[in-house]
Amino acid sequence: ENRDIELLKEHHFSTLLKGLKKGTIAKEALESILRIWIDSPRLTLEKAKEKAGISSFDLNDLDKIIQEIIDKNIELIKARGRGATGPLMGDIMKKVGRGVVDGKILSSKLQKLMSPYLTTKKSTKKKKGGK
Repeated sequence: ENRDIELLKEHHFSTLLKGLKKGTIAKEALESILRIWIDSPRLTLEKAKEKAGISSFDLNDLDKIIQEIIDKNIELIKARGRGATGPLMGDIMKKVGRGVVDGKILSSKLQKLMSPYLTTKKSTKKKKGGK
């Protein structure tokens, strides 16, 4: 791809890094935003996200959304335990949108909110050596 990346200035990168740190953009969105800025370097981060089709998201709503998805999938969680994480992450990503919130943040919040529903099974096996 032949693009003039020299149009990107330090403030573009520092804005992206701050957005990543604050959780206002996900790492999956970086390339799209940079492409928009190469074509329109004067856009704000919000305008670049909008043009790239990346919606803004209030992280305060995230716990509520994840809890709703957990509540709809209690049987799956009981049956599969932590194995339910993949399907639930898929549901969360569909609801929130790809590239809107970093997957690590989503996964961490999901694990935290899902943990009360996980039943731990005590092992009845004896340790090696019969001890």
